[in-house]
Amino acid sequence: MILVSVFLLAKVGLGADRLILWKIANEQCVARGSDHRIPAPCLSVRLRSPPRASFVILKDLVGEGQVLAIPMDRISGIESPEVLKSAVGELWLAAWHARHFVAGLLDADLADDAIGLAINSSHARSQDQLHIHVDCISREVRDSLRRHLSELSDKWSSHGFALLGKRYQAIRLSESEFAERNLFALVASITPEAAADMGAETIVVTGATFPDGSHGFIVLEDRADRVPGDRAHGEDLLDHTCKIAAPVQ
Repeated sequence: MILVSVFLLAKVGLGADRLILWKIANEQCVARGSDHRIPAPCLSVRLRSPPRASFVILKDLVGEGQVLAIPMDRISGIESPEVLKSAVGELWLAAWHARHFVAGLLDADLADDAIGLAINSSHARSQDQLHIHVDCISREVRDSLRRHLSELSDKWSSHGFALLGKRYQAIRLSESEFAERNLFALVASITPEAAADMGAETIVVTGATFPDGSHGFIVLEDRADRVPGDRAHGEDLLDHTCKIAAPVQ
């Protein structure tokens, strides 16, 4: 079964089947995980009764530690109206909880601000099943965000700041706000343009310790073609080589 799974994931990288993530989640993770034996590359299966969303955590082929949080329901991506429902919004919390898989795969200690969650726009993805990338964040991005912490508030920044050459808007959330809010709806509320065309949006999240000592999250937003050539590929802020990872002492 492992060989079959690896073969299917290899096809993801080649773009051969844009629904292969959904097929793996439903045909491998759930069907063969129902006997409490989770088959590789599936790491976790969480089956819940409606309206709660069921999801799987899947080891991605790219990177030593990268995993994906994938809902069981057939949802194409960030452009789907389904993402605005609270049950689907819970996927962000599931993705954050999956960070321990990243640390375990890397055998490394990872601070909360070393972890990034990202979903790409519909213009910059290879799969047509909603999924959130969970991996190390770029060290350069982490350091830049640390320098800007005092500028963040509970309102979307009006001007944003550059991260790896792209300008992102940012908002600060407490731990309780992150657990309770649907980040898709939060981004849709920025402008009527965002609400009307969520497919052009990308969202990136990382943990943070703010200047007042509180712990929380930074949510970053970019929109495709806000500047020429920007496809809103928030995954670019992640580092699949995990240079930021510190070896376990």
